[in-house]
Amino acid sequence: MAVSLLLLGLVTIATADFTWSCDKDTLRCTRNTSGEGEATLEACRFTCVKATGENRFMWPQPRKMEILNADLQTFDPRGFTYNSDDLKATFTAQFNEIVQAIILDDFRRDGQKNFTMKLDVANEEKSIDDSPDESYVLTIDASATDMVTIKADNIWGIRHAVQTFSQLILLEDKTAKTYSKVIVTDSPAYPWRGLVVDTSRNYINPDNLKIIIHSLGAAKMNIFHWHITDTNSFPFKSKTLPKMSEFGAYNNDMVYDANTIDDIIKFAKTKGVRVIVELDAPAHSGYGYDWGPDEKLGDLVVCLNAMPWEKYCYQPPCGQMNVINDNLYDVLENIYTDLVKVFKDEVFHMGGDEVKGACWNTSSEIREYMDAKGWSKDEEGYMKLWYEYQTKAAKAYLKARGLDNSLKQHKAIVWSSSMTKGENIKYLNQSNIDYIIQFWGNLSDPLEQEHLRNIVKSGKQVIMSNFDDLYLDCGFASWVKGKGHNWCAPFKPWQGIYRRNYDEWFETNANLSGDALKEVLLGAEAAIWTEQAGNDNILTRIFPRTWALAERLWTNPLGIKAENSTEQGSWREAEERLLYFTEQIKERKIEGLSNQFPKSDVMKPRWCFEFPGNCFVEEAQKEEEKEDDDDGDSGAGRPGCVTWFWLLLPMIIERAL
Repeated sequence: MAVSLLLLGLVTIATADFTWSCDKDTLRCTRNTSGEGEATLEACRFTCVKATGENRFMWPQPRKMEILNADLQTFDPRGFTYNSDDLKATFTAQFNEIVQAIILDDFRRDGQKNFTMKLDVANEEKSIDDSPDESYVLTIDASATDMVTIKADNIWGIRHAVQTFSQLILLEDKTAKTYSKVIVTDSPAYPWRGLVVDTSRNYINPDNLKIIIHSLGAAKMNIFHWHITDTNSFPFKSKTLPKMSEFGAYNNDMVYDANTIDDIIKFAKTKGVRVIVELDAPAHSGYGYDWGPDEKLGDLVVCLNAMPWEKYCYQPPCGQMNVINDNLYDVLENIYTDLVKVFKDEVFHMGGDEVKGACWNTSSEIREYMDAKGWSKDEEGYMKLWYEYQTKAAKAYLKARGLDNSLKQHKAIVWSSSMTKGENIKYLNQSNIDYIIQFWGNLSDPLEQEHLRNIVKSGKQVIMSNFDDLYLDCGFASWVKGKGHNWCAPFKPWQGIYRRNYDEWFETNANLSGDALKEVLLGAEAAIWTEQAGNDNILTRIFPRTWALAERLWTNPLGIKAENSTEQGSWREAEERLLYFTEQIKERKIEGLSNQFPKSDVMKPRWCFEFPGNCFVEEAQKEEEKEDDDDGDSGAGRPGCVTWFWLLLPMIIERAL
């Protein structure tokens, strides 16, 4: 079957009339004016490789790549044949969509070699929602009948192989080239590699959500966690309960209806990305639920926009579900039904963080209910109230799924909270849902370290979103005070995200490793909460930092053990490849979006990109290495005073002169 493809190869970035020569020892390209070497930096980096696959341009780095013949072969990636007759029509349709979404059209065809591809796939009907085996083997052999062979369990392994293949294509003077023989054997370290995007505090338009998803898929991230509602707004347009968005959306244009969501999900699947929806509750619930009294359903939420807000909630506006109102659970069942019909994924996020008893205590109705139950109005009493809510909400959710409430047959996600601390976790263990815990605590805090140990000792699986590394909204100006930074400062740099080796942390702090750890730790998600992010800046807040997490979760390079070297696993080695990836991806037009391109924050001056390794402060590096040697936490150490002194010294000298 002939297929017309679009090539996502390495783009040529315009430069001055320099040439580039490869240092085979360091695998770095140096700029010169002699006329010798490659015409572009991209071509030099592509050929400046080792047989072991060590290179300065792949992201995420494959787990094993062998370059058996580095001679370049020109070819025409735009039209090729593959063994479609051996495959089911539903599979070939998916494959064609995926390849069209990855490969861009920016090269000439005349006189170039056509080629054939063989797909060896075991499970053609495996869904991305089934958490499939994502491993693959990609072979490029210019001398073989099938120049490209991909072996994988399912379409998603095939998809990752095509993504890797796209990075193994050099586009030079409109001509596509690749190595004569390469074998890539690859698989992810963690099955759950994602990003949380909040679309309630500020509405994010569908095109930007697609750009985010495209940028995740380009780095083999596979989870888009959609925090679609919060106290601020309810932009989900429920078919059954249209009043939710009528009362809760900022305006009629700032909503996500079923067609919009379905379009985003279909787009995401071509990128190898699952879309997981979250309905946060019972806290973080407010506008959108405030129509209850008008329909004689009573108050569905309490303490809505209560003041002073800091007494009743963790950020304005306040709002928490009226969990003793039986009508609430009918409303929830209808919302759950609409959400699972649209989102379809087998995993659902039920929220569950930052519940505050003081909010419930504002309601005389709730106080009287607790008195009748004999419950104290303290953490113990409010925990019982919360558990009662969780049990009823779980029943409503399972009913919306069409599942038997008497069987523990379904997984859902909740945030870490006071309910997952100490003895309180018993409440979740008594549920008919097998909860996965998304941990967002501070791994530098001994109390939160104990909190995490408590979760894994209970047998719960975890997804890491520890805010000291993965909250991308941290480190900006406070939006609730007239001075200072926001609550989770400082800023979370990409280096800290990259250095956080979760295997090392759990082995050191929770005595878990190997298969036992794999049973517990699913992976991680970065998070962008949108109090201070919107359509104008959300992409640069997310990237390139989330791409750093992508390699951490896919390749899982050595952590702190590699920090004192430039070997694979060091952030210093990774920086060159990440810089290159950010330059490369920003030139790639996104299929299906008119004149839209990925965006990311600027990491360094262009000069540092062209002269890699020359922008580090050597004394600061030595100080950091000393800190690394002393740091037993395997995490993202913060610069010390001496480090800052050396970083600022050039500025001090310049000012003095």
